[in-house]
Amino acid sequence: METAAKRTHYKQVDYLRGIAMCLVILCHSVIVYPINLCEDYTWYLLHEFTRYMCMPMFFVVSGFCFGYKGHYGNYIWKKIQRVAIPHFVFGAIDLIPRIIPNPLVHQQADWRSALADFFLTGGSDWFLPTLFNIFLIFPLIHVVYQKGKGGKLVAYLAVAAIYLCQSELTENFMIRMSALNLLYFMAGYVTRQAFTKEKVQEALKSIPAMCLGAAIMLGMLFWMEHGSKWVGIESFGALGGTVFFYGIACRVKGVLAKCLDEISKYSLQIFLMGGYALVFTRTLMVMVLGVQIPIVIILFNFFVDLLITWLMSRFILDRFKLFRMVSGL
Repeated sequence: METAAKRTHYKQVDYLRGIAMCLVILCHSVIVYPINLCEDYTWYLLHEFTRYMCMPMFFVVSGFCFGYKGHYGNYIWKKIQRVAIPHFVFGAIDLIPRIIPNPLVHQQADWRSALADFFLTGGSDWFLPTLFNIFLIFPLIHVVYQKGKGGKLVAYLAVAAIYLCQSELTENFMIRMSALNLLYFMAGYVTRQAFTKEKVQEALKSIPAMCLGAAIMLGMLFWMEHGSKWVGIESFGALGGTVFFYGIACRVKGVLAKCLDEISKYSLQIFLMGGYALVFTRTLMVMVLGVQIPIVIILFNFFVDLLITWLMSRFILDRFKLFRMVSGL
């Protein structure tokens, strides 16, 4: 059972979620269709860096915000409303342009393959079924963790064992991805347990912590680029990067803070609609206007996609009960 202190709202974590969502949009803005910007090594590195960082940060934030007060049935029903329903609604919509031949979508598929991909490996929004899997099992880890030092040790060992066994698990139903991202979720959860201590907050946002986090993140990226197969390299680097970006989140002010707060509030909905906005912006820029300059394409995609998805979330999805229900608001 969580104490009142542990339920304190931390705006810097909202800003961190907003930064993570910006990285998602930036990653998708480095398009591979109708022209492949990743053929240029500079944009390839930008794409890989943002891909490497954005989703782990979401899992860390989700673990930080995790709460369980018993009543497992009520808890799961809320997760179905928040996560599973948006996944199935928006995933089903996403299937249509992938099945019907058209020049706007890069990855076409026959209906059998598309359905198999959606139900077995999550489709285009794999994050949601992966998060839902973690929500299914994490109350058990939470209960064990609360049983004193022995319980904490058992919880740590269980998460470590699941993570280390990920390569032996099936990819179906996002089981392998759940095993990988459970580590990030646990990292966020454990951080929340310690966050009532002011010295922990100060340590995490300090300049030395940011520098160390950045060094770990960039070092692991460099190591990966040079062929390292160490199982923990990606996760270790992503956690270091999360510390770095948390330090940034603690320092944002003014208009930027307000923007990140709004992006954070509608992060799930922006994630769900980002692909549709990108189809519009990349088609307009490349196929209609004939723009071939990578930096112009990336910046246009990034800012316009963020604006479109935020406007849709704020003034349409959030205004009507049915849209709120299907989009997880």
